[in-house]
Amino acid sequence: MAGSNALDAYRKRASFEVAKLKQLIEPKEIIEHRESIWETLARDPLFFDPGEVLPDEYQKLVIKRNKRLVEYNFSTDTPAERYAYSVALFAHDVSNLSPHAMFLDVLKRANRQHFTSLIETAQNYQVIGCFALTEIAHGSNSKGLRTTATYDPATQGFIIHSPDIEAAKCWVGNLGKVASYTILFAQLCTPDGAHHGVHQFLVPVRDTYTLNTLPGVIAGDMGAKLGMNGVSNGFVMFNHYWIPRENLIPGGGEVTPEGHFVSPHKDVAKQHVAMLAPLSAGRVTITSFQIGYLRAAISTAIRYSACRRQFGPTPQEELPVLEYQLQQWRLFPYLAAAFVWTHFCPTLFTDYTRALETSDPVEQASLIKEVHALSCGAKAMAGFIARDGIQESREACGGHGYLAANQFGSLRGSVDSLLTAEGDNNLILFQTAAYILGVFAEKQAGGGRPITSPLGSLDLLDHCEDVVRRKFVGVEGGVLTHRDTIGIFEWLLCYLCTESFMKLQTELSNGKDGFIAREDCQVYHCHTLAQVYTECFILKKFAKLVDSAPSEGGLKAITEKLCTLYGLSRAERHVSTLYQGSYFTQPGDVRLLRTSLLHCIHLLKDEVVALVDALAPPDHILRAPIGLSNGEAYKNLFQSMVTHSKSMERPHWWEEVMANPSLGSRHDMIVKAKL
Repeated sequence: MAGSNALDAYRKRASFEVAKLKQLIEPKEIIEHRESIWETLARDPLFFDPGEVLPDEYQKLVIKRNKRLVEYNFSTDTPAERYAYSVALFAHDVSNLSPHAMFLDVLKRANRQHFTSLIETAQNYQVIGCFALTEIAHGSNSKGLRTTATYDPATQGFIIHSPDIEAAKCWVGNLGKVASYTILFAQLCTPDGAHHGVHQFLVPVRDTYTLNTLPGVIAGDMGAKLGMNGVSNGFVMFNHYWIPRENLIPGGGEVTPEGHFVSPHKDVAKQHVAMLAPLSAGRVTITSFQIGYLRAAISTAIRYSACRRQFGPTPQEELPVLEYQLQQWRLFPYLAAAFVWTHFCPTLFTDYTRALETSDPVEQASLIKEVHALSCGAKAMAGFIARDGIQESREACGGHGYLAANQFGSLRGSVDSLLTAEGDNNLILFQTAAYILGVFAEKQAGGGRPITSPLGSLDLLDHCEDVVRRKFVGVEGGVLTHRDTIGIFEWLLCYLCTESFMKLQTELSNGKDGFIAREDCQVYHCHTLAQVYTECFILKKFAKLVDSAPSEGGLKAITEKLCTLYGLSRAERHVSTLYQGSYFTQPGDVRLLRTSLLHCIHLLKDEVVALVDALAPPDHILRAPIGLSNGEAYKNLFQSMVTHSKSMERPHWWEEVMANPSLGSRHDMIVKAKL
């Protein structure tokens, strides 16, 4: 019988210490704080799995849980604690009040004295806030938002108005049922008829004592979603609704009492970037949430694969499906990805925090641009990898993977929502590519001025021509290493940057305007460039960890295998480009890449269960019967089946089953279709 012995047998084969690997991949402060939060919640019945509940009851539970978190008052004093706190809560339940956190963050950074009282009540969840950007007709193109905020000198305030239903704000988390205030994005207009772009405003939408909508406000819940139904996503419209002048959030500009617009930004584009700065924070944290869901899915799939026995060399001997090459090839690359990205995510959060806190304005501007490009690329690529990895994990678990209790549906739904949250993944890659080509164009126009970036993500482009001239040199009869994969990605980055730049110049020289030219450079060029840029940076980040890892305890060897597998599996997706650009020149080049990939997979077969132990959340967070750490997959699964709500009760509509229909009694009522 499959049981803990199945996992323990693999655990004994591991060449490294799980605890030491865990602390190598993530900072100790993050691990300890996250697990402290999880352990605390595990002892509180309010945070137990509620099972099947209706959305309305689920939303009520989410509110109660968030108020309980106020009572716990977990520390968030340091960046590491803030990161651990958000990751811990989202891993526990994706339906938390994260829009409220963004609302609070904007208010605090506004540094307005008259916001102090509201911040205090909001921190205690006496008042709940939200973040209203998207409209029915505009989302990614935030410059095209149609909600207006027109300043009125006579009343010393702004008149908020939605001109039609296309301007209705929607997908606003918390707004459907519980939010009393929102940070509203609207076009700022002054009495002289001038429009000054999109700005943020603090807008009350409901009475804080009754939760009834205020006069001039129409707000409600959008309805059930594909997932995350513990959050009430809402819509809102305004009918000439007044707010005081002081409720304009500073950053993009101010309006004087007389109605004159004053902005610290001479460039309107820079002003708009300043308005969207809070979205970078969202993308940074979403990246880590997506990887957390991948960690859960791949942990369940690999543990179950170690327990599940099917077929074998003899009728009497069935092998764990983990022993089959196809199962390994399907799952192990996503396990490697989970490790590489788990190491990267805290560093991205640290870089974002540093960008906000840097005092030198020149350095800060440069750092914010790079972090923005990386956060767009990381959010998109983490989403694609998590989406594909969760689906592969679900299918690798066969029919049992389809049972809701094993959480794949919840994980898939959660990642699905994040693929378009804070910017559609495919569209935000435009911004990453624009940053790369902008820096590259400056070098081309600047007479060879060196390229430098604060985080070093583009330093390689200073040697772009030399890198593009490189050719792949394989080792006959050997296998590729993680350094070989870095060489592949460095070449891909430089080649795609050069090709994309040349493609754009060609489109412009053919008479196309800048907008159309950029649009016609996306497929096979800029879109792929942004992906390669992101993966190259993350791969090199993990390679530095490999280089610094101690040899003792098998840590260097295991991280090198993970790095190599990740690099090879991602590089294989670009084989056509490698041949197109003549980096690969022989048929044997791709054969060597694939042989090396399978060799690396084979080397990891005896390591993966222990690797999952270093990666998986505790059982009360994972909650998948077939993926629990005790390895009793079948016992856990059967227990789940027989104990869930009304599992063995006769349905209250049992008499409908027994009803006897009269064959053909309504045949003459069939409607005849006419073509």
